[in-house]
Parts: sequence; C-alpha cells; structure tokens
Amino acid sequence: MSNYSAVILSDVGALSLLYTPETRAGKRSVNRLELLRKWVEAGGALMMAGGYTSFQGIDGAAMFHGTPIEDCLPVQIQYTPDGLEAPEGLDPVTLNTDHPVLAGLTTAMPYVLGMNRVIQRTDPSSQTLVACNHRQAQFPLLSVREYGAGRTLAWMTDIGPHWLSSDFMAWEGYDLLMVNMVRWLRSRS
Repeated sequence: MSNYSAVILSDVGALSLLYTPETRAGKRSVNRLELLRKWVEAGGALMMAGGYTSFQGIDGAAMFHGTPIEDCLPVQIQYTPDGLEAPEGLDPVTLNTDHPVLAGLTTAMPYVLGMNRVIQRTDPSSQTLVACNHRQAQFPLLSVREYGAGRTLAWMTDIGPHWLSSDFMAWEGYDLLMVNMVRWLRSRS
C-alpha cells in the first residue's frame, strides 16, 4: 500500500476484498479490510463512495457494517440494508462551507436520486459537511474524518449515474468537488 496515497472504494462489497485465493482453498489468509484500516491509521487516505454495493448496500449485500473499514470511516454503517431510492430527488444541504472539500464551489449542489443511509459519528474527529433530509430525518451525504495519521471521506451517493442525477453531473461544481475530495484526502499523505 505504500505506493498509493489514496484508495477509493465505490460499489465494491466487503466480500470482494475478504475472499482471497487462500480462503477459496479453505486456508487462513490476511484480512484485507484490517490491512486497509491500519494503512489509513498510519497515514493513508480512504474514500468510500455510495451505491448499491457500498456501505451496507441496497440489499445488505455490501456488508461493511462491523468491519475494520467501518472503524475508520466518518460514519457508522447500519446493520440492515441502507439503500434509499428517491425518484423525487433529495436536495443537499451544506452544513459547513469552510471545509477545503467545498472550497471554490459557488452554487448549490443539485439533487441526488438516492443514497446510502448511514449514521454520523459524534466524535470530534468526524464531521458532516453536506446532508440530505428525507421523511423528517437528516442523513449525511458527505462526511470527513481525521483517523490516526490518515484521513477518510464518505460520499453516500454514486460518483456517476444513477443516484447522482444528470443535473448533478452537469453542474459546474461537479469536477471541482470530486478533485477537492481527493486533494483533501491526499493532503496529509
């Protein structure tokens, strides 16, 4: 992992990382999720982007709840399926405009069409920058965390279609937001 400054997980379930050639053969193996957590703690950078097989997942199939990856993310993952389809759209609400991840964004974020429902951590190392309201509840959409010597970022919707609306992808701030996410993650490594 020392050759990398950031890892981005997007629509890849925990089992894709946990199954190794050794475990397929019925042998003990390394837990790649624990290796990734330790790497972040030592100064690496991890982003998890949302989707059907991110966080816990639309049908619970992503299975990151209770793993070492959850330990280092800025959000807690529900133990039940967490996918939220919102064909009517969810409007992002910016909670902290001063964070470097949001630097240079001059217009409001457009709506998203779905997201993974997660729980914001309450420790001082984590903060939610953007949230979405749905049925009298507010869910984090973009959260960040300083974890050990490293950093993590959770983006609870897709980085492309379908949960990320066409309006969002055409938004003048889309490219800058994605670049800012990676720059902030890497700025410590």
